[in-house]
This record gives sequence, C-alpha cells and structure tokens, in this order.
Amino acid sequence: MSSESEFSVDLLPVQRTVTISIRDVHFSVDDTEGGGSGAKDETSFFSLCPSEKLLAWWEDFPEQRWDEFQRLYRRKLESQSSLCEQLRQHALAQRVILVYSRGTPSANAAIPLKQHLEELECRRRWQNGWMIGGHTAGVRSEIVSRGGIYYARHKAWMMPSDGDTRFIRSILPGNF
Repeated sequence: MSSESEFSVDLLPVQRTVTISIRDVHFSVDDTEGGGSGAKDETSFFSLCPSEKLLAWWEDFPEQRWDEFQRLYRRKLESQSSLCEQLRQHALAQRVILVYSRGTPSANAAIPLKQHLEELECRRRWQNGWMIGGHTAGVRSEIVSRGGIYYARHKAWMMPSDGDTRFIRSILPGNF
C-alpha cells in the first residue's frame, strides 16, 4: 500500500448520518479510521454549497436540468478554489463524507462536489507525474487497491505516489 494517505470522498443519503448540516450538502470529516480519536472536524464549508436559488431551479425539472445544474455548480466551486483545496487536503488526511438530502443517488448536489474534488486530486497527481496510461485492464484491481483514481480527461490512472506509480509500471506488460 502507498506510503501517502489515501484520497477518500464518499456520498451518503442524509437519513444515514448528518454531522455538519449545511443546506443541501453536509460535510463529515471522520477521524475514526486509522486509529484516530473519533473527533469530528467541523470546519465550515458553507460557501461550497449550491445556492438555494440554484437548487430550487434544478428541482423544478431535475432530469432536464441536471447537466446545466452541474455546470453552474462547478463554476461556483471553481470560484472557491482555496476552500475546495482545503477540503481536498482533508480527503487526503482522513475520510470525507458528503451527505446529500435532495435528489437521488445518481443525481444530487454532492456529486458535482465529489467530482470536483477528485479532479483537483487528479491534477495534483498529474503534476507530480504519477500517471499510468495504456492498456491497464490486467492490473486494474492492483491500481485501485493502491489508491489509483481514473482521470477521464486524460484517459489515464493517477497514482497516489511515485512509489506506487513505479510499482504499477513494473507489472504492466510492454514499455510504459
């Protein structure tokens, strides 16, 4: 396993758990994994939530407006780069759970935020050169077990560390 922390962001419907309630997207940073104390970090990420106006607009016609909702919400997240970066760093240090109260498991306000955080993490890994491309089907389970994230924009796997990248390259067939 990687010597670096594992990047972890999960989604849960609101009826399961609510630690920090912020309009529609709720944040829970759980320190119980990995021998932590179980203390909750209640940093306010309120400004990362979609506006009530945007949520109401989307809920009028959720299927027809889903793509546009995601685009508008992602634009807001991009304008909050410092806070998003702080949340991305939390996801490296400990498990981050985004809890949603509106929408469905396949269409809710937490999905664009999760995707944005994964994009930020993939960019960091890309900048460090920790990518694996080409034919990876034979080692995909090993890539995932070592914390690899698939970066659709570049059609490549982003590994969490240089050591993990070198290991995966060593077990791939051919020259990578």
